[in-house]
Amino acid sequence: ENEYELKTKIDKRMKTSSSRESLIELQVKLIDDNIPDDNIEKNDLNQEIHENELIELNDSLHLLVPKLNHPKTNNFHTNNKDKEHFTQNIKKYLNLNTSKLISVILIFSFIFYHGYLNSFYGRNSCNRLLEQGYLKGDNQWQPSGCMIHNYTDEDAQICFKYIKYFNGKNNFVFIGDSRIRQVFKSFIRQFDANLRLNDYKFKNNYTTSTTTTTPTTTISTSIPGKRSSTFRKPVFNYSADVKFDTDEKDYIYKSSSLNLEISFIWKPVIDDSLFNLIEYFLSNQYSRPSFIVLGMASHYLNYNQTLKESLELFKANLTNLIDLIKSFDYDSKYPLKNKLPGLSNGSISWTWSESSSFYWMLQDRLDEYKYYFNKTYNDQFTNDELDSFNKAAVNLLYNSPVNIWSSNRLVSKNFQQDSPDGFLLGQKALNMDSQILFNLYCNNRMNYKDGSCCAQPENVSLIQQIIFSIYILCFGVTLVLFLSRYFCFNYTNYRINMFGPEITLTSSCKNAASSNGFYDLFKSLSKFALFMFYFFACDRANYFMKENQHFTVITFLIPFIYVTIIGLFFQDKLPLAKVMNRYQTDELKGFMQMFILFYRLSGAKDSTVLYLLVKLFSGTYLFLSGYGHFMYYWNTSNFSITRFFEFLFRVNFLPIMLCFTMNRMYQFYAFIPLITFWFICAYILMVMYPRVSANTARDNPYHFIYMIIKLFIFICIITLLNLSDGLFEKIFIARPWKFMFVNSDDMLSDWRKNWSAHCYSFVFGMMFALIFCILRQLNLIDDYENNLDQYEDDNLQFREKRRDKFALSFRNKIILVIISLAGLISFGVFILFCRSKEECDAYIAYLMIIPVISYFTLRNTLQFLREKCSFIFSWFGKISLELYVCSYHIWLAADANGILVLLPDYTVLNSILTIFIFMCIAHELNKLTRRIGEYMFPSSNWRICLRNFICFLILLMPIAIKYGYI
Repeated sequence: ENEYELKTKIDKRMKTSSSRESLIELQVKLIDDNIPDDNIEKNDLNQEIHENELIELNDSLHLLVPKLNHPKTNNFHTNNKDKEHFTQNIKKYLNLNTSKLISVILIFSFIFYHGYLNSFYGRNSCNRLLEQGYLKGDNQWQPSGCMIHNYTDEDAQICFKYIKYFNGKNNFVFIGDSRIRQVFKSFIRQFDANLRLNDYKFKNNYTTSTTTTTPTTTISTSIPGKRSSTFRKPVFNYSADVKFDTDEKDYIYKSSSLNLEISFIWKPVIDDSLFNLIEYFLSNQYSRPSFIVLGMASHYLNYNQTLKESLELFKANLTNLIDLIKSFDYDSKYPLKNKLPGLSNGSISWTWSESSSFYWMLQDRLDEYKYYFNKTYNDQFTNDELDSFNKAAVNLLYNSPVNIWSSNRLVSKNFQQDSPDGFLLGQKALNMDSQILFNLYCNNRMNYKDGSCCAQPENVSLIQQIIFSIYILCFGVTLVLFLSRYFCFNYTNYRINMFGPEITLTSSCKNAASSNGFYDLFKSLSKFALFMFYFFACDRANYFMKENQHFTVITFLIPFIYVTIIGLFFQDKLPLAKVMNRYQTDELKGFMQMFILFYRLSGAKDSTVLYLLVKLFSGTYLFLSGYGHFMYYWNTSNFSITRFFEFLFRVNFLPIMLCFTMNRMYQFYAFIPLITFWFICAYILMVMYPRVSANTARDNPYHFIYMIIKLFIFICIITLLNLSDGLFEKIFIARPWKFMFVNSDDMLSDWRKNWSAHCYSFVFGMMFALIFCILRQLNLIDDYENNLDQYEDDNLQFREKRRDKFALSFRNKIILVIISLAGLISFGVFILFCRSKEECDAYIAYLMIIPVISYFTLRNTLQFLREKCSFIFSWFGKISLELYVCSYHIWLAADANGILVLLPDYTVLNSILTIFIFMCIAHELNKLTRRIGEYMFPSSNWRICLRNFICFLILLMPIAIKYGYI
């Protein structure tokens, strides 16, 4: 076939246009000239031709010219089809739905894995604190799977005072050798740094003599069943030439203001005096300590016996000690073992007067180089010998009322270089040992958010029980609807096969067929409920593990730079590069959200620079929100109540349901109340008389002045509220909307702080949008410069005139670029040289407008910046609300104070898997919220919207009455 006939057939198939004709001519020319188009850039073709149209054109040419014998052309078509087939296979298997399926598989895998861990090792996080851990990059100790709170002197005193307030006594006893004495002193110095050794007093009111006795080789058997008042125990005969310690004294520290008593009793070996001492403590209810820390072994090696003899003596003594403690087991099943000190069953029921917790501190390893060259110790021993005693203690204490404290060995191993003589512990190791003891004692009482070790999960409240019942009801309704549809479908097919297609459906099948929308609604609600249960399991139950955030510059920069590079890699050219287009704003939202997420992941709240950047990005998000709402109302004139309820539902449905599920106040998700409040203000401002929009302003330019006056009044009201604390409190603490603004302590402080920090950001965005509309109305902003090829209806001469009229000159572009860069750099210098957060917080609300306007001016002035966009960041920006809210519970943990650990001991892989699951869930929740919103607040019927909103308020009334908000 000749060229003319080929072109005619293609034109009929593709409905020829000027752009498509040029492509067809190019393809025909390539065929005739035997030139493959692999060397032709796609950008040389028309940009409006979609990739699918290119594929269709190539397929058309292949079908219309099957008999062409050009070898290069045939190779071209073959290679192109292979590429298309490969691309289609990739899109078929590597897409968002496949990713969500993988995330679901991972979630169930982790549920089964942690179920196995909890059943095998137990769910008591005290074990993790006492047994396992590692050193973080910032030299902070991290127990495996639980969070440790760093107790300051103020925190420790608050803990003791809190216990005293409920008539409790803080009583601690340390029994052992010089290492235990070190831990004793370090424990006190955690809350009394000025304490000196002279402040201790010698204690001898219930200790027994440690004089030399005759050794015995008879080892008694364990005491059966009942407690006996006399014991035969092996003891030591200390040789006169053996020198143990120059400070063989007992010490006591007392504080009446804290109702505190901390004792150290020198017992380097297990002997009669130790047995009598333990019996004294356990038999006297009023002198029973809260917990007793024991540790001794090294002095057995100083006695002139072989290692085997010393070890057998140690085992026999320790066995009898265990039997003595068991004899006081009045609950018949070791109530002391792994018992959490503190509250029980949610009531003020203290346990320190009922039982004592025993902790056996294993022997720390030596720094053998320092120890062997130290002349202080007469007899020396090795780490292997100490390990033999530790192994014997672990075997004997494993199934006993005494808890084994082995994490101290891991701590001291990381700080062996700080040991003064190779045997005694360094100060860093002692501080961490003291922190472990405070977490054991105080976490379950003080309920610190970043201290989950040895802390019981929160009790399920009545509201949570109700919401869980509603979730289960949704599952039941969905199951009934599914079964009815399934059986009706099968029954209908059976009747069609038996009696033919002309049959009538039963009434039940008609109802099932007509309930598609109802079934889709409850299916979406059931999916949503499943995610809520996963949120609860991650952050409210001790099912999954949690770890602390430890900030270093590296832990923040590495993941952030990595994600930024990926975002820049997936950058593409926009199809229509308008000024301030939606892709730009979504891209910036996504970038800012990623920055904030990694800021919270790394725990960088102590970094002033990063803190101020987060404040800037939060204000920028409100700025873009104000800009977007103003542009929507201005351009569409859609002030309907349905759109108002749609947005409120879209923003608040997920946070409110999480408030019920996680038992948190609405103010907990601090940014959501801000967005909701300012949106309501913007709606009232735009709806109130005189109502102004682009249509009215086009006919009457004075409407721009009306809008300026309205914004000016709005700014005056904001300023008045910002300056008057009394007026602010009267407005926002009034009923019935008080619950929206107070925190869990019924205080307005959090809302006041967040509102003041961003009080002008939203209105700045509305002002910027108004100025943008005015400039476009005056033809000072036009998109023809960068989009001339998009306007095919205009002739070339007219388009060139438009370019000459509205295009910025090179000089003007340079001026705008310099001003924008100056604004960005000046704000960067400001935050770099800011000394404290408190000083700079007051200025952020006013200065944030400078970098924001500078960024958008720079981005839209330069053509190559305006027409490029990172679609990864733009995708993040579209689900930024869900990313922000979900990150509190399923990426971070403990209300964003820790990190969720799904795969322990693999930090990097755990971070990758948790962020993958987190992203998939956030996107699915975005879809579910929109789908549920279509049924709850349909845009076509304002009566249904108003009815559903009133019903929702009625459902909230019992909760508001219970907590005194009404």
